[in-house]
Amino acid sequence: MTLPENFISLHRHEEAIRQQSIAAIEESPDLLLHAQALESAMNALDHFTRGYSTDEQDKLTIQLLGIRLFNTSASALKLLLSGYYQTSASQMRDGIETANLIDYFTIDPKLVSQWREADDKERWKRFKPVAVRAALGKRDGKKLTERRDEVYKVFSTYASHFLEMSDRWSAHFYATPYEPDKFLKLRSQIDERFSAS
Repeated sequence: MTLPENFISLHRHEEAIRQQSIAAIEESPDLLLHAQALESAMNALDHFTRGYSTDEQDKLTIQLLGIRLFNTSASALKLLLSGYYQTSASQMRDGIETANLIDYFTIDPKLVSQWREADDKERWKRFKPVAVRAALGKRDGKKLTERRDEVYKVFSTYASHFLEMSDRWSAHFYATPYEPDKFLKLRSQIDERFSAS
């Protein structure tokens, strides 16, 4: 018995789209800068999660979250290049939530052990994404908080929550199969939305 031929054909098509996506990125200096920034971030995550040895539970907890961030970033990139824009953005939302949680821990190092040792109910109550963003908002002030909330709203609405297909953004996110031009148009819309906020 072998893997169904449709899966093999699907992979071939994904690889062809990956090459188109890479070509589109390489034609854009701005997108290349984004790619280089992502690579630098992933290199840093790899260094501090695998290249740094510790037995301290709090540091190990942060390392595990760092591994999650690395894997999320790699998954989002792979899905993006293969044309799965909605599922790529869903992975990005997970990355945003994880990064926010790590940022929250910088407010008070004791939060790391409290998060790790809490039961599921208590952990959700104290550390759910909206609670974390609220705590970061108290630290960072109104302007940065509004920006953070706007970014999170975009990824929640257009990546993780189902939308009516008539919505102009969702049409780009859910367009299949594999249309790099849709991604570029979508990115332009996101840039416009954030620059106006």
